[in-house]
Amino acid sequence: MIGFLCNVKVNTIEQAIRITGRKDIYCVIGGFHLIGPGEAKIARTINEFRRLNVQKIVPLHCTGFEAIKRMSVEMPEEFEYGTAGCRIFFPNIPTSSVST
Repeated sequence: MIGFLCNVKVNTIEQAIRITGRKDIYCVIGGFHLIGPGEAKIARTINEFRRLNVQKIVPLHCTGFEAIKRMSVEMPEEFEYGTAGCRIFFPNIPTSSVST
């Protein structure tokens, strides 16, 4: 689950870490609602994803063009563009166990 504000997203990720005891966050998928908040909020979101060592970031349409562009440029190894109908495959999960 991803919330609407940067702090909510980060809090959600941090709560998942507390619940699971795992610090290896593989992927964050969602609409990060960064349309119009300004460059500072986009930069804070990117910095928080780095701080949390998120390995894959998949922003969806309501993240906003500027934020998606910045994530793609500043985190090219972690970035994957998410669109309607896209498929994301996770390592170490057999594809036969994934519902389609």
